[in-house]
Amino acid sequence: MRGLCRCLKVTRNRFYYQRQLPQQPQDVVLSERVGRVFNDNYRAYGTRRLQAELRKQGMILSRRRIGRIMAKNGWVSKYTCKKYRIHVGKSNESSVGNELNREFEIGQARKILVTDLTYVRVKERWHYLCVIVD
Repeated sequence: MRGLCRCLKVTRNRFYYQRQLPQQPQDVVLSERVGRVFNDNYRAYGTRRLQAELRKQGMILSRRRIGRIMAKNGWVSKYTCKKYRIHVGKSNESSVGNELNREFEIGQARKILVTDLTYVRVKERWHYLCVIVD
């Protein structure tokens, strides 16, 4: 390589720099293929799922390259954006007043009910548990 560069009167640095320039037609084709898969899946796929889908079609791309293509075209998966919610109060403080005033002996059945809802993981599945106290 050194002899060829000397013969052409080009520095080796310049030769390797020219070799690494991106090929524009190939990038356009890749962008179209990634965009087609992205849009066919309702703009929900991220880089990992796009890579797996493209691999099924026989096209091998790295996640970084897919990410660069997505960033260049402004494509963002629906599920990667953080959704910010404004919380008015703190999580365990509610605006409900103290209706019982610590008088738990009402005398009638089912006049006042207290409930709580939680979820428990059993055998790799989530089960919801609602407790009702009379």
